[in-house]
Amino acid sequence: STVTPRFNKFHRMWSYSIGTDTIKDSLYSRLQIEDAGARYCHFPQHPSYTEEYFRQLTSEKVQHKYERGVQRRIYVKTRERNEALDKRVYALAAFEILRPNMDALAKQMVTTKPDSVEYKLEQPKELHAQHPINKPYQPPRRNSWIGTSNW
Repeated sequence: STVTPRFNKFHRMWSYSIGTDTIKDSLYSRLQIEDAGARYCHFPQHPSYTEEYFRQLTSEKVQHKYERGVQRRIYVKTRERNEALDKRVYALAAFEILRPNMDALAKQMVTTKPDSVEYKLEQPKELHAQHPINKPYQPPRRNSWIGTSNW
């Protein structure tokens, strides 16, 4: 998996390690898909999608390096700015963390007027019940009879 959740007991929160190289591999393969469908990248006609945006989105390339006789793939910047690529990588990571049930969300969409769309935000129970972020916090077990840890 490209995103690994870990629970920090001290701060009582989840933290996520993101495999950015794997996500970039996935993103660049998705950008090569020409027909709309699964994993196709949609870019609506909007003033924010300029030529500069697409230069930034494709601002890194894969290079193969050898370290101690082992081949490694690394991403190297080909342009100075790459904010669009970074944003897209983190958006895909957030999407994987949330793991929404797209079929259930599509069923919830209801058109109310011909020119606008409303979304019902009732979350189905099976949406992501098994995701680790939905588990209740359990404090660590203590080892001594008075409730403190062993010295």
